Amino acid sequence: MSCPTEELAVMSAGSRGRVALQIERFRPEHMPAVRQLADAAYRRPRENAFQRWAFLEGPTHRAWVAMQDDSCVGLLRAFARTYRFGDDRVGCLETFDWYVDPVHRRSAVGVRILRAAMEESEPLVNVGGSPDTLALLPALGWRTLDRATSFALPLDGSALRPRCADGSADSRVSGGPP
Repeated sequence: MSCPTEELAVMSAGSRGRVALQIERFRPEHMPAVRQLADAAYRRPRENAFQRWAFLEGPTHRAWVAMQDDSCVGLLRAFARTYRFGDDRVGCLETFDWYVDPVHRRSAVGVRILRAAMEESEPLVNVGGSPDTLALLPALGWRTLDRATSFALPLDGSALRPRCADGSADSRVSGGPP
């Protein structure tokens, strides 16, 4: 899906400018620009193998990018999953990894990306998020359906030990730290 190119006013390094911005579904040729955005905007470094899986190999992953010329200035990722609402099962896209190049923050780039995703046929679901995200979503017409409870399983598998028939559980995740 591609949205029409629009002019977007942005503040950049103390100067005002107008830039053409294209919001579109992620394509493999966007990968170098997405890697540059992740390095600029994300707090943790991302390995090439992770990025390849997240954007090219993850079968349930979807992504939208905001492109300014050959640069990616914003990104929204979601993954397909099924939720139960009463007796109904509904296919949804759950959003995550929504970020914008620091130079373009507060310029509506992120809102435009989210609106493009909202135009897709599958319903969007958001679980949690930053205070800014949680304040913005109702202004865009989102509503709270229910409250989610978070459950976490320690990565070392120690929570499984009492459930194993022989009382053992590998305390190391395969491929993980020793």
